[in-house]
Amino acid sequence: MPIAGDGGGNDLFVDLRPGPAHGCVREFWNEEGARDTALWSGVADMLAEVADALTRDVPVRGYRMWVDEHGAMSWGDDRGRWSAVRGVAVDIEKLRARYAALVAEARVGGFQPPVAGSWSAEWIMAHVRRNTELVTATTEAVLAGDQAGLERQRAQAYAAQDWSRFRELTAAQDQLAGGARYDNADAMDPATLDRYAADGLDTLARQVEQLGERLCGLIAPLNQGRRPIADVHVVDGGVTLMNGRWPWLAVLDALSERQLVLRTRQLRALR
Repeated sequence: MPIAGDGGGNDLFVDLRPGPAHGCVREFWNEEGARDTALWSGVADMLAEVADALTRDVPVRGYRMWVDEHGAMSWGDDRGRWSAVRGVAVDIEKLRARYAALVAEARVGGFQPPVAGSWSAEWIMAHVRRNTELVTATTEAVLAGDQAGLERQRAQAYAAQDWSRFRELTAAQDQLAGGARYDNADAMDPATLDRYAADGLDTLARQVEQLGERLCGLIAPLNQGRRPIADVHVVDGGVTLMNGRWPWLAVLDALSERQLVLRTRQLRALR
């Protein structure tokens, strides 16, 4: 079976050689061969851990299982919740639909108190509201620097093998990226979440709906370039997942494909 999160032909295999490790599951890397260390003592142990990943959202060897709305399963590390692999263009209509689904879920109501350590429905919506404000501000900063236009010029210089111009445009884009900064800290801060949550679910749903529509209206020009850059800092669960220059479309794509879907599921789980 392919190794979780891998796209390079690496696999898992069952070691059937005689001895105390008979039946264990090991890795086989396409360039290095078999690894000596056993990942699991057997297939049953492996499947039990994968089942935990599916039902309790716990990582397996650093990766989490993701099931999309169509039931398709994939693996990704925690950073994948905040930055998509593709990062080429954002499906604006899908992003709009993700916001609509979240808002509709919030308006249904009927939420129970969360278990210890989990977020309430109000905190979930407060987080989305604040995070959307932060994402929108960064998107506006990226647009103000016309990074999409710079990227098109950079691509043209690359195609023409005009390396002097290419380096000049790269330096200009890097400088602009420093002014387009995204930091999710305030959207994870309990004091901020409490302050926003005080507005109540009805108000939060309306605010998220409006903010989501505003964000969707900004993205089209970014899709015309290739990979506008922003300075991105993301901490989740006390762990720094991203810190540095990052393709901004990758963050926007993950907002649509992972973050909003995750928050919608968290709301449903509170009923």
